[in-house]
Amino acid sequence: MKDRDLLSRLRRMGLPFFETEDTEEGNLTLADVVQSKDLRFWEAFPVVLATGAEKGLFDYDKYLGSGLES
Repeated sequence: MKDRDLLSRLRRMGLPFFETEDTEEGNLTLADVVQSKDLRFWEAFPVVLATGAEKGLFDYDKYLGSGLES
């Protein structure tokens, strides 16, 4: 994971103080935030999750049946 790429995707998901990029990959962004060791990303997780869900950026069907769901 490159921090620059993650910062770009985070901007698209509700954190406007980060730079932007045209691509939106909600599932990957959430996974990268969870794997990150940067406390700023962890503190912003609720914002990222809520904004991504509101904008429909997550592909829930992609992971159904993968064994990742509870």
